[in-house]
Amino acid sequence: MSSIANHLFFSMGCCLCKFFRKRREPTVSITDEPRPQSFTIDEKDLEFLVIIENGDFGTVKKAIVTKKNSGTQLNVLIKYNDRPHDKSQFKHLLNERDILCSLDSHPNIASLIGLVPARNWIILEYADGGNLVSYLRRHLEVFKDQIVYSSSGNLKGYMNFTNPPCKTDELKRAEMSDDLHSLCTIDLFAFAYQIANGMKYLASVKCTHRDLCLSNILLTNRKTIRIGDFRLARKTEESGYYRIVKQVESLRLLWTAPETIEKNTSNEKSDVWSFAVCLHELFSLGEAPDAGVRFEDFHVFLKSGGRFNEPAYCPPRIYTFMLWCWKMDPEKRPTFSECFDFFCTNINSYDIHVIFRSMFLAKKFVSDDKAN
Repeated sequence: MSSIANHLFFSMGCCLCKFFRKRREPTVSITDEPRPQSFTIDEKDLEFLVIIENGDFGTVKKAIVTKKNSGTQLNVLIKYNDRPHDKSQFKHLLNERDILCSLDSHPNIASLIGLVPARNWIILEYADGGNLVSYLRRHLEVFKDQIVYSSSGNLKGYMNFTNPPCKTDELKRAEMSDDLHSLCTIDLFAFAYQIANGMKYLASVKCTHRDLCLSNILLTNRKTIRIGDFRLARKTEESGYYRIVKQVESLRLLWTAPETIEKNTSNEKSDVWSFAVCLHELFSLGEAPDAGVRFEDFHVFLKSGGRFNEPAYCPPRIYTFMLWCWKMDPEKRPTFSECFDFFCTNINSYDIHVIFRSMFLAKKFVSDDKAN
């Protein structure tokens, strides 16, 4: 890993505060049985603030947790089942709890702060930027398109106005900042890189997310990606895939791989398909995917070779990469390691000046850590 990717990874790692790291000890391998007691938080240490979400999959509230021995306070999210008799909602909540307890800390996975076992509450870190799709839609007006356009039909220095300019794979040199109020094309690359990094980790521990979309991806105030919402996640079998015995879960059709729709199977390659749909969301600045066909005809559309169109702010080689991820044969799609390498290479190929406000926090964090 070189220059830009190194900066990104350094920033992501250092922005995880010591509070998280201590709450995550001892870590548990994905192959072990979950041990919720390792993460227990006293209900009295929580102060509710406001409801963030309330729907079919439970309630999410913002709260403050206070650390007893130091008095340190941290904004958190509390997820819980608000329908005691809804077996499906309760099952999804417990599944998310078990998956989160079994994962190690990772800079691009939502951090589990703790649990309140008696209430079946899951306590997660709070991300100031909210979910990624909402963030993109809120920042349409400030977005800076850095793609270099060529003059189509340009002859001897004269512009041909008959054909519109064509996108190239080149980007204008620009500053890259971790300030939430700024957004540019290279930020989209950085988000894709981080999502691939988090999914690469999940694939390495044989965990299939099964609901990867930008609304389930959170953004911290330093533009660090956190993959969240593990209610449908599963540990894959020795064969490398998970088979749904009975289709009762609500899957997002436009993000779902064809083999999952047809055969009820999920694995790393089906998550790769969903990842490419996330890229479509990213490079269209949060537009909902639209295949231009009726919902009930979507699977037939895919089988006949149809795919989502190239997003407005997507360089050509990124769209070519998306089409690779959308191969009908799962074996012909890339792995998440290859997805990660692709975006690492692309980020490092551009001339970018990186400005991280969090570097000051990172240095202070390291100094405080050594002092303790």
